[in-house]
Amino acid sequence: MKAIEMLSKIKELVGVEASEEVKLAQATLDNGTIIESDSFTEGSEVFIVTEDEKVVLPVGSYKLEDGETLVIEEEGIIKSVGKEEETEEVEVEAEEKEEMEKQDLSEVEKVKHNPEQEVNKQELNLFAQNRTETSFDRVLRTISN
Repeated sequence: MKAIEMLSKIKELVGVEASEEVKLAQATLDNGTIIESDSFTEGSEVFIVTEDEKVVLPVGSYKLEDGETLVIEEEGIIKSVGKEEETEEVEVEAEEKEEMEKQDLSEVEKVKHNPEQEVNKQELNLFAQNRTETSFDRVLRTISN
């Protein structure tokens, strides 16, 4: 009796059924990267498939080979999937928010450089200036001159 047959008999006796493999949907980005998800719908997780492991898809907007755009706002979580027209509206809204933030910054008082201002000078602490000179001090002084 082979090992595989033994395992299958043990599974039958214990009542453990063969586990079903979960099939994940795959898609390809326009740059050739393969991504994988349970289903490419809003709120599902998405990963980049590499040779060794699966990596969470970073935040950003990605174009699929079929022309749809995939928007990720939180790492590995799909915010929206759709045609370019839908995602352009999201991008326009983001640009409007950025413009509003820049307007708020323009109201901030500008800082000007004053070259005449005195810089705090650091005081030097010279220790042991009045000590007696040793032979070592004389050797070092000779070498430095």
